[in-house]
Amino acid sequence: MTEYFFRRQIVMSLVPVTGSYRYKDIFQLLPPDKEAPTPHVVVGHYPLIIEYRFEKPETEYYPTWEEGLKEQFKDPIKDPMEFEITLLTTGQRKVNELTCLLSVLSNFRLFNYGAEQAWVIPMGDVYPTSDRKILMGQHFYSYPEFVSSISEFSMPDSTPMKYCEPRDYYRDHYFRPFDLPSCIDVLLTKYIRLNDEAKKAFDSSCILFCNAIDIWTQMASLSFAAFVSSLETLINYEHRNVTEKRCSECGQPQYQVRQKFLSFLHDFGSPEPTFKKYADEIYQYRSKILHSGKLLLADLERNMFSFSNEEHNEDMFRRQLINNTRICLVNWLMAQ
Repeated sequence: MTEYFFRRQIVMSLVPVTGSYRYKDIFQLLPPDKEAPTPHVVVGHYPLIIEYRFEKPETEYYPTWEEGLKEQFKDPIKDPMEFEITLLTTGQRKVNELTCLLSVLSNFRLFNYGAEQAWVIPMGDVYPTSDRKILMGQHFYSYPEFVSSISEFSMPDSTPMKYCEPRDYYRDHYFRPFDLPSCIDVLLTKYIRLNDEAKKAFDSSCILFCNAIDIWTQMASLSFAAFVSSLETLINYEHRNVTEKRCSECGQPQYQVRQKFLSFLHDFGSPEPTFKKYADEIYQYRSKILHSGKLLLADLERNMFSFSNEEHNEDMFRRQLINNTRICLVNWLMAQ
């Protein structure tokens, strides 16, 4: 009989979460506890709680930055410290999988903090700018009342999250509260039922999609390429059993990469002729970035407070890519 562990963890969203959502006995999302600190600004990092279930892992040694620690774990069965490391690592992997998946299936990026450090000033303070103190800090969030170890899912004391029809949800998601598409249960069930090879491909696409969001403001060109690569990952999976065509004259392989890309976006994006033209433009941008080093204006100009018309058009073009990439990934999963 499979033995399960339950954990709860704080993750972040760029919009507040006020409702709850549960998917079977696998995970649930909850608003933060009343004691949780929240931003004093409209745009900020808003905490929420994810509770999740995972199978008891096999006890094994996970290497750490201190290779010498391995000597302390002589017996992988009896040593409680080693099992705790294994348990924490397995649990974190599950959280990473869920937050990445939900960042694709919903319109909102769920994320954890890393170990980045930075000089910061407090936000939302009323004292004059000249009196502000600069502080050295590290990304971290917690509060004394938070408990991570649980034996079962909590009973929510909030209302359920709101649902929206997928056609409207994925097309118009700016300036809306944290909600979910009405097909979320179906999508999660289809994800769980993927075979190992398909799941590996879709997980890779989700990771590339999330990486693209995470570097959106700092590395615009690489972010653009990562969005396209998330699609190409599934394109390669779709053509895994296709016999390679070769030129009848020279025998060289004919990859037809562009045609495969356009076909995929036709099938899982839109069959409209205007969308085919848009898909071709996306592919051309991607090729210029990766093959000739032609960077986007967002990397070349880096204007924070003013935009030219050309920069504005590029920004809108990039934002459309987020929507359309997500739609293609969701439609692919729905078709499985």
